[in-house]
Amino acid sequence: MSESVLSRRVSEFIGVTLFALGLIWVISLGSYSSADPVWYFKNLAAALPTNFAGRVGAFIAEASFQLLGHAAWLAPLAVGIVGWHAFWCHKVDAGYTKLVGALLMVASVAALLSIVFSALDTSRRAFPAGGVLGDWFAGALSDYLNRTGATILLFVVLALSVILSTQFSFSRALSGVAEFARAHHGRLTGRWRDWREARRRDQERQQIIDKHVKKAGRAKAPEIATKAEGAAATLKAARAKPLGDADDEFEDDEDEEPAHAPRPNAPPAIKR
Repeated sequence: MSESVLSRRVSEFIGVTLFALGLIWVISLGSYSSADPVWYFKNLAAALPTNFAGRVGAFIAEASFQLLGHAAWLAPLAVGIVGWHAFWCHKVDAGYTKLVGALLMVASVAALLSIVFSALDTSRRAFPAGGVLGDWFAGALSDYLNRTGATILLFVVLALSVILSTQFSFSRALSGVAEFARAHHGRLTGRWRDWREARRRDQERQQIIDKHVKKAGRAKAPEIATKAEGAAATLKAARAKPLGDADDEFEDDEDEEPAHAPRPNAPPAIKR
């Protein structure tokens, strides 16, 4: 077996392993229960855990949530992405840069969650919203920049982490949004004008109906409204009909000739 084939087999094995780890991690987080007995964290003498991944899954979920809070959902996602590249033998360019970006992303999200949920009552929560690391990071920044400055800096760090860990480009995204807006500007403007015109006509029709109802009495209000709606529908259909159709019908009427045209009378014969 050549070295390239062996390397590919090893990469596929690592990819499948990481996929399995990420799947178990997601299942563990999704079936987390604060009442489950967990190694190191809670009493193991209690009943079996309700976590779908058993005691191992309960420990993974408890440790993840306690450490990162709700930002723990990013960890299995990162593991799955790494497994995908490993399975297909895709070479990751600037791997250390992407690793640093992923760590900054998890830390900034955890700190933002900690700052946002710090104003709420967390006494009933089984774990901090940003985890221990999120609380520490947010507290360290808040001591120097206060909560407002820390929030702004964390959003900046989050944007930088997206650039470092992915191939996403904010300039290309904004350019795409601008091109989409330019392409659909005329259509959206036309729809806005049509909506305003229809609204103006409805208001005028309602004013006319109110005027006639005031003269004829409330008893004839349904009849007046029905006639007004019928007239509006007829006018709308006439406006929607292209002008070319009407011209074609007129020309067709002119071109039609009777099937049996009368023959002209022959001149009378002269007898000699």
